[in-house]
Amino acid sequence: MSSIGFASPVTKITGAVAVLVSSGGGIVYGQSLGRGDSDRIHRVFTVDIFIVLTVGIILTLIGELFTPQIASLIGATDEDVFFETVNYFRGLFFGIVPSIMMPSLVVFLNLGNEVKYGMASSVVMAGVNLVLGLLNVYVIKGDMFVIGLSSAIAQYAAVAFLMQRFIKRRELGHLVRISG
Repeated sequence: MSSIGFASPVTKITGAVAVLVSSGGGIVYGQSLGRGDSDRIHRVFTVDIFIVLTVGIILTLIGELFTPQIASLIGATDEDVFFETVNYFRGLFFGIVPSIMMPSLVVFLNLGNEVKYGMASSVVMAGVNLVLGLLNVYVIKGDMFVIGLSSAIAQYAAVAFLMQRFIKRRELGHLVRISG
């Protein structure tokens, strides 16, 4: 439990980055939606996804490369707690991309009057996390890495759930080629 507590500052920082990206993209997306400018809606969606993926990959690499240093920096200095915190982070860091992507997708869906999908994605994430947690405890009997990885997988499941709405309603935004 200490390892999960030590992860809190890191998840707060990731959340702050997510809000920063989703706020900026959401403003421009909302303006474009209000004007009915479908070309701009798709460009904003594409740029936002590109930024989210880029920032997420960079943060994932930093997290994975510097996991022991991050664990020490946030105070996990006791040998047992340090080891478990590093293991937890190694699994959790795989979920940085979807944890940054989810707020942007939810903002875009909310602006497109698809509010229920944002709320439902939280249920999907919690459900997947619960199932994976139970599998970990009763079947896999894994360590803190598996617990962190379960959270990451749950976030990917929530993003997949959200993305299906953009696939079904392409007018909400889809990836387009942006030239010069």
